[in-house]
Amino acid sequence: MKAIFKNMTWMLSATLIMAACSDSLDESTNTPVQGPVVGEGYVKVAINMPTTSGNSTRSTDNGGDKADVTLEEGEADEYNVENAILAFFKCKTESLANSTPEAQATFVKAYALTKGELGITGSSETPQVTEQVSVITEAPKVSDGEQLYVLAILNNNNTVSANNGNLTVNGTDLTSTSTLADLQNKITFTTSTTYQQFVYQFTGGSDENPRRNQFTMTNAPLSDKAGVAGTIGSAKAYTLVPVTVYDTKAQATAGNVAKIYVERVVAKVTLTTPGNAETINVSGDGNSGDQVQITGWCLNVTNNSTKLVRDVSGFKATDDGWLASDSENSPARFAGTRGIKASFGVSGEGDYYRIYWAEDCNYISAEPTTDFTTYSGTNAPAAWNGLSTSTTSNACYCLENTMNYDQQIQNRTTGVLIKTSYLTKFQGETQASAKSFFICGTSSTKYPEAAIGGGSTSGGTDAFVTYVMTEADKLITTESYKFNGTGLSLQTSLASGTYTDITNVFTFTATDAKLTDQQNAVKAVVGSRISYYKNGDNYYYSSLIRHFQDGEGVGIPTSGIASANDYTLKHLGRYGVVRNNWYEININSISGPGDPVIPEPGEDPDDTAEGYINCTINILSWAKRSQNVDL
Repeated sequence: MKAIFKNMTWMLSATLIMAACSDSLDESTNTPVQGPVVGEGYVKVAINMPTTSGNSTRSTDNGGDKADVTLEEGEADEYNVENAILAFFKCKTESLANSTPEAQATFVKAYALTKGELGITGSSETPQVTEQVSVITEAPKVSDGEQLYVLAILNNNNTVSANNGNLTVNGTDLTSTSTLADLQNKITFTTSTTYQQFVYQFTGGSDENPRRNQFTMTNAPLSDKAGVAGTIGSAKAYTLVPVTVYDTKAQATAGNVAKIYVERVVAKVTLTTPGNAETINVSGDGNSGDQVQITGWCLNVTNNSTKLVRDVSGFKATDDGWLASDSENSPARFAGTRGIKASFGVSGEGDYYRIYWAEDCNYISAEPTTDFTTYSGTNAPAAWNGLSTSTTSNACYCLENTMNYDQQIQNRTTGVLIKTSYLTKFQGETQASAKSFFICGTSSTKYPEAAIGGGSTSGGTDAFVTYVMTEADKLITTESYKFNGTGLSLQTSLASGTYTDITNVFTFTATDAKLTDQQNAVKAVVGSRISYYKNGDNYYYSSLIRHFQDGEGVGIPTSGIASANDYTLKHLGRYGVVRNNWYEININSISGPGDPVIPEPGEDPDDTAEGYINCTINILSWAKRSQNVDL
């Protein structure tokens, strides 16, 4: 059947989930002790993160006038913190005149902190987030004319470790010349593990205990300009947070707090149906009375690699940047408009804003056969996720998968794959049930493998083979060449699938000229292809996950997209999944059967395929994005 990507209503946008800072950690006027001696001092850090406790106020970043984004709490385990690493970087302040710390600061030292060394406090600031991890810890001093910066890593996994001041990422130690870019090197899984096991490293799950409760989090990049046309073009992105180093712990306790906002390394996807029902009535023409029973779902075309820290190097107005000046581009979509009080400057606080996009490890020229985990045909996941009313058990987590605008291609774009049993009824039946049936060519008409109610002579429905022979006889002009009810049968052990060669479906007993005439007639009856749904096996590639919605300037022409080359800068971010975003796929309706086997994503652009599913996507905070889908 047709792949499932067109005629979908996508309501999508992005946000980060961040926490506000505790009133008890407000900055004071104590003067820091600084000098030329490089040694150990103390810093005061508040790591702001989301929580499910405390105030549960929800809000959009911009009041809802630009994007369908809400702040949602999620599950308690998604906020759990078991450990932390504080990695410090430094650079000369004079080097920042025409640059940023992200480009200039080099690694100094890293400190590992246990759960017992971390303090959890509440916050009265809303509606951002309501909980934070705070700590007074040792830190390296820097010389006059230098500034120290900090990066927080919460729930570090076996790809990240700190020991004796060293920071090891993916088996490589940072050096005194390492910059933030070294924390954005490609981390990929090996053939010794599965994709899901690789993701577990960033969620705290395992095959034995898939419950996730240790989500890796790192600094969230923020913009110094709001997402407003006319000003966003001069925006800069900041990730490293400046800190003040004190000589004593007492001075640090009374001194300035470094406010760090963090985000999870993974994205989250959930699936819902009308009334959370596992069985959905089919609404399409010719399918009245049919039902689809959802038996499992998963994510398809998931990224096999990630960067530890989000890469927003494209957040700039140069020719190759996201904010580039273009008559059609709307760069305001890449930043929020609700300010967050942060201190990325050397002194004082200001309003900073969420950034809504990222560049992953295969942002340009991805290789579908190696860069992604993809299911198609009979290659299915080892286990399917169940449909549940609880997002605790319903959620799938995946690594960030983004692409340049001209890379928005189906086999490089993360989507949702749904496994179902298609229940149908034919003349002679009163109740829909799962049974084997055929669909020919581009028609939506279904034909049962076995006769229903004795066939047409008794008010039932003929078997598929009987129907084909009857219709083929109408096309055969030589009387002796006609089937007359015999000479055609299905291949033994026919498997679910779509066939373009009738000899892979049927067995003919005729030979020579009679065989030729019969085969030509059968081809004319069944069309260019035959889809066989064995026992009602049915799959929907329900949706490629949208990130920005049309109202944010990423709409496509009414004529559609014929080639990925038709996408331009204005479409950047139309598709993709970004870390710390929660994408909720809401199935609105189903109009007919999908595919008898898992459909294979191809090289077509993301906006060209058609199908039978209608969905809506929402995004919550985390952020969460909801997307409605018609099947």
